[in-house]
Amino acid sequence: MLMTEEEARTKWCPMARVAIQNVASDMAVLTGSSPIHPVGNRATLIAGRARQCDTATGSRCIGSECMAWRWVGDANLWVSETCPTCNGKGTVPFASGGYEDCTTCDGDGRVNGRFEPNPKRVGFCGAFGKPEA
Repeated sequence: MLMTEEEARTKWCPMARVAIQNVASDMAVLTGSSPIHPVGNRATLIAGRARQCDTATGSRCIGSECMAWRWVGDANLWVSETCPTCNGKGTVPFASGGYEDCTTCDGDGRVNGRFEPNPKRVGFCGAFGKPEA
């Protein structure tokens, strides 16, 4: 499924692992050994009591910070403004008739061109193949 990185960060990730809090003493009682710190990414039952992983943050997608994240589309877009001299036409009239290339925009009708981040760029989790079209 293609989505923005912001949308992806709200999704659960099956690859994420977080330490389950407040279970070290329960595990020591169950195993008769020193405390251990189990990890998971869903609710777990320890010694008859439900324990919850930090699913609100720890088990969610981390988007482009993950090695599996794949981008689709251009990272940046070329943006520019209409030339005020030729009004975007690229040419200006001679006083005696005819036209010549506008010297303000070099004949392309646009000025102040620059790359800006693409706000609509999308991606997907590449850990499980490519998304359906």
